[in-house]
Parts: sequence; structure tokens; C-alpha cells
Amino acid sequence: MDIAKVNDVSIQVATVNGSGSQSANMVLMWSIFQMGVPVSGKNLFPSNIAGLPTWFTIRASKDGYIARKAEIDFVVALNPQTAKEDARAVQPGGALLADEASV
Repeated sequence: MDIAKVNDVSIQVATVNGSGSQSANMVLMWSIFQMGVPVSGKNLFPSNIAGLPTWFTIRASKDGYIARKAEIDFVVALNPQTAKEDARAVQPGGALLADEASV
């Protein structure tokens, strides 16, 4: 990541509905907030049916921006069904955390 983006990051966590990921993502958001960085999050899911893909986006911005960024700086791809697509969403210079076999 470019040094100019310190405390201005977009994180996307890809999982499946019903996995408990929203609770984990809220802990991550709270941790960032406790460091003094304004943060917001949005759960994106197609329905409430367990087992379908879901994404949680987090925006941490020293300037207090809460809208989602067009670029994704860091992707955590925990859903093997969407991992390839999720990996392509990372902007150049960004980072991907995934099972190598999934991507």
C-alpha cells in the first residue's frame, strides 16, 4: 500500500452467511475505532439464507469518510466459492489473504 494511504483503508471480508463473520468483523471494526481511527462497516448479502456468499466491507479513514471506497485495499477471502472473484477485486498494490488452493 502507498504510504499516503495510512489510516485510509478499505477492507473486504468474504465469507458465507451463518458463519458468525459479522461478529468477528464488528470486533475488527471496534479495534480500529479504539486506535482512534474513524471506521464504518457494511454487511453485503443477497439473502438471509445460511450458506450463501456474504461480504463485509470496512472503511477506516483518518478523515472520517464512511462511504465505501471504489478500490479495495485488503481482501480476506474465506469463501472458496467466491475467492477467485474476490482476489480480482484487490487494487494494484493491495493485499489478499486467502487459501492458496482457492485462488
